[in-house]
Amino acid sequence: GVEIRVVDADGNDVEPGTPGEVWLQSDSASVGYWDDPEHTSQTIVDGWLRTGDLMVARPDGVLEFVGRLKELIIKGGSNISPGEVEQVLDEHPAVENSAVVGAPDARLGEVIHAFVELEPDAPDGFGEQEVRAYAEQKLAAYKVPDRWTFLTELPRNDLDKLDMVTLHKMAEAAAD
Repeated sequence: GVEIRVVDADGNDVEPGTPGEVWLQSDSASVGYWDDPEHTSQTIVDGWLRTGDLMVARPDGVLEFVGRLKELIIKGGSNISPGEVEQVLDEHPAVENSAVVGAPDARLGEVIHAFVELEPDAPDGFGEQEVRAYAEQKLAAYKVPDRWTFLTELPRNDLDKLDMVTLHKMAEAAAD
């Protein structure tokens, strides 16, 4: 069998509804990385395999994927999942697609930069003010994006997936 835990940054179990990293323990789980004790010690903790996946346990026990730990935005000590913010932005009827990344900030470490692609039939002049107001109704204040870029189309790679490298570069350039 496989045992699963959802834990905080200190390795403590979190309550259902709270995002955390998934840790697995199983007889068939990896015992480590060949000839790489440092990587092994970061990945295997007391026999538990750190997946790097962020999930939320629903009250019925089902796990919902939130994102990857390395994608986490750390803003002034608060952890923000880009996927959670994107989900809210994408629910707005005028938003076709969104992507959220951390952008460097001298005071907070990182701030939230949202890239938004509007629906083709979005009203003229529709933009940051309207989407920000929507986000403020649905998200905790610290999770509302600090910077916004509206694009005709979000950049995609050859596999038609969002080009996160380009988006990170754009966010860094906007921060300068």
